[in-house]
Amino acid sequence: ITDKSMPNMDGCELRRAIEAFEERNDIPHHKRTPVILITAEHDGFDAVLPKPLRRLDILAAIVSALSS
Repeated sequence: ITDKSMPNMDGCELRRAIEAFEERNDIPHHKRTPVILITAEHDGFDAVLPKPLRRLDILAAIVSALSS
């Protein structure tokens, strides 16, 4: 779970870094790291959680990301 507005590396940069790492290390797509973004809607993430966060929404996003 990452926030779009983080210091040093935002959520989009983090996603690109994770994807590059997985590609360099030949990690199969079905074993890739799911990334859930906390912000307004954004393409390329496994889930988007709007603020303010609700506990059940977080759990549902985690279960969904790990189930796919």
